[in-house]
Amino acid sequence: VDKEERRDTIKTTVGEMLQANRYIVSIDSIKKYIKEAKAIDANDKEVKDVIKNELGMSFRKLRKISLHGNSSKNLILR
Repeated sequence: VDKEERRDTIKTTVGEMLQANRYIVSIDSIKKYIKEAKAIDANDKEVKDVIKNELGMSFRKLRKISLHGNSSKNLILR
């Protein structure tokens, strides 16, 4: 499978994931789905490049909050 076919496969697979309302949590989850559905072993750089440049998507790093973040005292003081 040449490079362009792999990129098209990644793009269509991400589109399928979005249509099926599957959570895209990380690049690893996308790679796992591609390997299961299409039997193609894509690398991280390829998937990240397709998502960022061709689909205009990106990941945002989430911050951890403390367990008392939603306590009544903290909610009042916010």
